[in-house]
Amino acid sequence: MIYIDPPYGIAYNSNFQPRIDKREVQDGKDDSLSREPEQIKAYRDTWTLGVHSYLSYLRDRLTVARELLHESGSVFVQISEDNVHHVRELLDEVFGSKNFVSFITFSKTSGRTDDALASVSDYLLWYAKSREKVKYRQLYLEKEGGDAGAGVYSILRLPDNSTRRMTASGAS
Repeated sequence: MIYIDPPYGIAYNSNFQPRIDKREVQDGKDDSLSREPEQIKAYRDTWTLGVHSYLSYLRDRLTVARELLHESGSVFVQISEDNVHHVRELLDEVFGSKNFVSFITFSKTSGRTDDALASVSDYLLWYAKSREKVKYRQLYLEKEGGDAGAGVYSILRLPDNSTRRMTASGAS
């Protein structure tokens, strides 16, 4: 299994983190960048062609990842909504659309960060080297109609993590 968490965007000032001991990135502020001009120029040059540079960068890594995977292996790419459509097309190209396994959405925040509806999710794109040989272990066992408790869910978990039986009104 290979997990890739590439830069989400293509603007040098939204991805640049010159030091590993400081996690803050000041978008759009050159004074927050390294004082090494070669380092800044190299990073800016990396994205000279915008999304085309970004996709070339990612294609190279995905191609190597595919070669390194076992036949039953998978790759997971974490991405935001900004480029998820481009990255999915790229994964279709490198792995083949028939090897797409799942589009996994996960919550990242609940805060309002925009003038409109805030983005609260990021995504994992799951592709297999070979969909027919992919390994997957189900997390939960499915209950069949006659199994004990299959049709009855009567325990309520409260905000303090305690549990109690539900009542007809739900309150108690």
